[in-house]
Amino acid sequence: MRTTNMSILFVLGLSLILRADACTETKNIDLVFGADFVATIQSSEGWTQANDSDTVSVAVDQEMLDALSDVDIDGTVTAIRVNGASFEMLTNRGHDARRSGSVFMTINGGAEFKLLDWNTPNNQPGTMGFASSDPIDPATPSIHFDKNGLGSLNLALDTFLQNYNDGISPNPLAATLRVTWASTPPPTSQEPDDFSWRATILVQLTQDAVLDLPSF
Repeated sequence: MRTTNMSILFVLGLSLILRADACTETKNIDLVFGADFVATIQSSEGWTQANDSDTVSVAVDQEMLDALSDVDIDGTVTAIRVNGASFEMLTNRGHDARRSGSVFMTINGGAEFKLLDWNTPNNQPGTMGFASSDPIDPATPSIHFDKNGLGSLNLALDTFLQNYNDGISPNPLAATLRVTWASTPPPTSQEPDDFSWRATILVQLTQDAVLDLPSF
């Protein structure tokens, strides 16, 4: 088991047209910014079976705290929701094949649930897939969220945010991802598996911000 670092992507945008002599008024505005958490998955080196898996630990709480601390505008973050996902094949030093499988998640040692299914026609470096609502196409890299699993993750994010806003500490949100996949065709002793890929879960945070805006 490995612990991965998450990278935070801050995408807050606010464009104001200001005049030197303009008056201002205080308004409440919903601002949206984003974060992501990342897990790097590695095949079993020299693997020759059709089915494989990897388990990765992710400190979601620390990454959400980092995202919340990046907010330097007065106001309260009122919601955290998953709003997308992607994957990218990073390295391949062995067998190339279609890979299809699932990602299961455990939060704070609770019951495991399926978060998503994923599919890629090959595992060549640079191959990317994104969350989709279309039916799974074996020829198209894609991610499909499990509705119930997505609800479970959003509920955990809701609880974390409520505890954060209430000042409750400790406020753990530790996740374990169990990633499974099948290979078509399977690897062989002459051409075993040895590849890695990165899965990214995108999260959207909404803030009830208090801003002084120009009044014309």
